[in-house]
Amino acid sequence: MSMTMGGRIKALRTSKKMSQDELGSLIQTTRQTIFKYENDIITNIPPEKIEKIAAIFHVSPAYLAGWGEIPDNEQEALEFQNSPQWRVIKSVEGADLVIVFEGDSMEPKIHSGDVVAVRRQDSVANGRMAAVRVNGELTVRMVWFHPDYVEFRAVNPEFPSVIKRTNDLDDVAIEGLVIGSWHPFN
Repeated sequence: MSMTMGGRIKALRTSKKMSQDELGSLIQTTRQTIFKYENDIITNIPPEKIEKIAAIFHVSPAYLAGWGEIPDNEQEALEFQNSPQWRVIKSVEGADLVIVFEGDSMEPKIHSGDVVAVRRQDSVANGRMAAVRVNGELTVRMVWFHPDYVEFRAVNPEFPSVIKRTNDLDDVAIEGLVIGSWHPFN
């Protein structure tokens, strides 16, 4: 019998000695959700979560879905647990959330694929970089407080700021303060 997507996720995670909490933090979900993925309680995994899991384990989404073979560099991917990047993630003092950043909105400070360390807190000082959830999407932005609105500003000037009036902040949440970032070696 072939392995399910949940079974493949669990096999990859356990081979790296990664906890469900750690994988959940990397893809911005909970340990309970990872448990449900791995035990086929949730089988309709959102595509963006599949892509993030595949990137973490250096496999293709097709492999996770059972449509492809594991790449030739399987051993390298499975040994990530002992890599310098993972030790850095685990050793950032004060970080309780890590995000693999996607996109170029924070260039040149943070590049696509960089790992961002976040200390969970629900507010930040004016002008600080934070992990923020806007309209349900988790991202990293500079936070600027103005008298009647809050501005979530990208570093890259090609990206417009998200402006939210102070009386319209229901779909916005500050997840935490960015305390560091680094570019993993490939």
